[in-house]
Formats: sequence, C-alpha cells, structure tokens
Amino acid sequence: VLYTSHYMEEVAELCDRVAIMDGGAVVAQGSIAELVARHAGAPVIELELAGDAAALMAARALAARHGTVEGTGAVLRLPRPAKLGPLLTDVETAGTTVVRVSAASSDLETVFLTLTGRSLRD
Repeated sequence: VLYTSHYMEEVAELCDRVAIMDGGAVVAQGSIAELVARHAGAPVIELELAGDAAALMAARALAARHGTVEGTGAVLRLPRPAKLGPLLTDVETAGTTVVRVSAASSDLETVFLTLTGRSLRD
C-alpha cells in the first residue's frame, strides 16, 4: 500500500517505511527510526535564563561542561543530558535564574526539514 501525505504525524502513525521526496526525487527512505537517527540529530534541551551579562556568560561556560552550547544571549541550546539536575545547578550557580526549560526530540518533520530545507507549508 502506498500512502502519500504532508501530515507527518499521520505518516508516523500509519507507515512502517517512509520515502521523503523533494522536487520529484526520493532523497531518503527507510524506517522512521532509521531516518531520524540518520538525519535529525540528537535530542536537544533549551534553557532560557535571566541574569546580567556576566552571569549569562558564566552560565554558558558552565553549561559547556554538559555539551556543545548553541544559541545567543539568554537562550542556550545543547544536547539533552542524561540528567538535567546537574546542568540546572551549574547555570544557577553562575548567578542566573532558569526561566524556561524545554526539550525537543527529533521526529519525522525534523527529518523532512533537514533534508529539503523547506517547511511543510512552503
């Protein structure tokens, strides 16, 4: 059975194997788990911090103990650690306050965006 859709949640629910097409050509295919592992990258955590510039710089340095830190200013993105507590303790030790914590797992939509460079709405 061939099923075509732009609704990645439906595809993930209904399909065992997936082929992602861009410009009429198949750019990747496999199981959802294979595609996510190959193209979407590791799950990440995002921290929004409050504090003065010096505290934010110190928090960034301490967060780097837990992985490569991306983001600018008061928002830090890094690979999701096995344990969140030590990371939060480190950034708060720097004199910042954690305002928001969010975790993102990679999914089929992430794979699509990575491979095609377009959103599902383009």
